[in-house]
Amino acid sequence: MERYARLYASFSVKLAAALISLRDMNAASKLLLKLNERNPLDESVVRHLMTIREQTGDKKGLTALYTDYVRLLSRELGIRPSEEMIHLYELLVSRFSDKK
Repeated sequence: MERYARLYASFSVKLAAALISLRDMNAASKLLLKLNERNPLDESVVRHLMTIREQTGDKKGLTALYTDYVRLLSRELGIRPSEEMIHLYELLVSRFSDKK
């Protein structure tokens, strides 16, 4: 059963990435939010959700998502986000100031 859950999650993340590239943010977001409910610690899901928030102009949503994820990691695992995740967040937030 665990194997099928991992396969489903892997397939869903790939499908969401394809939907994002096709600019179907609504469908990708719905899929990713379902995955996030099942495993809120999955960094790849949070990364894609952050990307969607940036591409749809939702800076508050992006910041809230990242902040909640950082708190969850700290509370549940006692760790900080990966360097890649920190850099992605900084990059996405910087794009908002570039758009002005």
